[in-house]
Amino acid sequence: MKSIAFVYYVNNKDSLGIELKIRNLNQSFKTNGFVSEVYPVNASKGFTRSTVRLFASLQLNSKYFFIRYNNSRNFFLFILIILLKLRGKKIILEVPTPIINYCKEIIISKSSRFKKSILLASTYLLGPIPFFFSNLTIQYAEENYYFRLFTRKYLLLGNGIDVESYAQNKSNYDRFKNFEVYNMVVIANLAPWHGIDLLLEALNLLKFKFHLHIIGDGPEKNKLEILAGNFNLRDNISFHGKLTREKYLPILKKSHLGIGSLNWDIIGVKISSALKLREYVASGLPVIFSNYDPDLSGKRNCIQVECNIVSIEQALVKSYELVSIFSPDEQIKLALNKLDMSQKVKEIINSLD
Repeated sequence: MKSIAFVYYVNNKDSLGIELKIRNLNQSFKTNGFVSEVYPVNASKGFTRSTVRLFASLQLNSKYFFIRYNNSRNFFLFILIILLKLRGKKIILEVPTPIINYCKEIIISKSSRFKKSILLASTYLLGPIPFFFSNLTIQYAEENYYFRLFTRKYLLLGNGIDVESYAQNKSNYDRFKNFEVYNMVVIANLAPWHGIDLLLEALNLLKFKFHLHIIGDGPEKNKLEILAGNFNLRDNISFHGKLTREKYLPILKKSHLGIGSLNWDIIGVKISSALKLREYVASGLPVIFSNYDPDLSGKRNCIQVECNIVSIEQALVKSYELVSIFSPDEQIKLALNKLDMSQKVKEIINSLD
């Protein structure tokens, strides 16, 4: 029987999405006949303890190792990969964000110049070398040519989720027919590329009644709260902070629209497949987002926008005008056929053969 171990970094601040994804992957591999084990490495425990924990994964007996690449720990992951290969293990290397985009995130971050220099130097020096030793490299957006230079086997994949866990009672569908306030939701680590500032400026132009639920924390939160106050939108916006999935599901179930990242252009992302978009669609919501999504672009009730205020405002108005004829069942069917983790895992397993 085939066996697989999931090795990945987490922390105590913003790893809920990672944990959820790994759980879904773990369950889907089990469904497909694998014996699997989950091996998180908590970076919040400190550098020494987390590094010892990382290399202790060498004692796992699985044939396949599914490693979530973490560029800030790239050197240690590279050593781990080499040691695993020497032991005859097969490596599936998941790159959640293209490394070139990670570099752009570093550049626009508020870290010190020294720290930026160290991170960028280590990233470019190690470059594409780890991917040469991977049996399969999974990415969710196109990578820069340099970082793909030595990649042996490559799978461009849209993210997947457990669609059934977002199922709604059909009595909730009535909210699309009868409402006074148009409820919108965005789940995001509040960083610049999510474009919440652009969203607030677009909301300031709307003529209908609305309420925006913002789920998540991040470096932009204070700036966004001030911006909402400047636009006199504080009564129209709820900053919920970081919530567990169990706590934000009820918000999804009373919303009319899910909003994805709206300013990918500032870090050069051209293709993305955000987990939050998949959560919205599985919950029966129409969505708006910027830049190409391999599973959702071009689909009904999935509105792709330019990274500017005018385009975002037009999409909000369009979604509001179409809500009376919207069918949640259509979105849920799309989620089951295209977004469910079981479909993604089948693609991964087929790529291993």
